[in-house]
Amino acid sequence: MSRLLFVCAGSGKGRVPYAMVRRKDAQAIQREGNWLSFDSSFKGKRIWNIRILTESSQAADHLADALKNKIIYSFCPDDFSIQTIILQHEESGPEPKWIGGDISFAGVHPSLYSRGGNNAYGRK
Repeated sequence: MSRLLFVCAGSGKGRVPYAMVRRKDAQAIQREGNWLSFDSSFKGKRIWNIRILTESSQAADHLADALKNKIIYSFCPDDFSIQTIILQHEESGPEPKWIGGDISFAGVHPSLYSRGGNNAYGRK
């Protein structure tokens, strides 16, 4: 069984993981309404903060259960009724490094990002 969880900001054919995190870190997922979040660390240092917005509380419950029980190995904006995935890297400053899905829910100014392949937004 893989110990890694692949987080994809893009969707569609040829999804590329934007972050690989330990599945154990995702088990500590926190929930606030339809938002889910967890941190991933390496050698004791926080590397990623991942926030996920789902379309409904039922979808948030389903995704949280799948992560806590290590049922899934990857996810992207097309999965589990996910609307937005925000990937904040420790070294990228206050703005997220990548955003997948609907950027309007990310709380950032869209002009700071460019839309790349597979509908993922990257910091300019």
